[in-house]
Amino acid sequence: MPSKGQSILLGAFVAVALTLVQLFLVMSGGGTGTQILQSAICCLTAIAGAGVAVWHYTTTYELTIPAGTGAGLGAAATSLGYAIAYVIGLLL
Repeated sequence: MPSKGQSILLGAFVAVALTLVQLFLVMSGGGTGTQILQSAICCLTAIAGAGVAVWHYTTTYELTIPAGTGAGLGAAATSLGYAIAYVIGLLL
């Protein structure tokens, strides 16, 4: 199978970007509407990071992958994204 590294990094980048948006919303300290938006972004982060990684991998190499491979690819991308965003959050 082709290398998954570039797809994982792209998915992680999307997860980091959305997590940082959520972090800035937390730092702004808004009301109930902001809390609902934060929760929605949290869910969207996991879905979008994994989705972008799988989409990029299958589109780039023009192949169909089993569900387990896609889940592993998405989990790796999202986990890496959250780890990077955690470090950035600590630095902020």
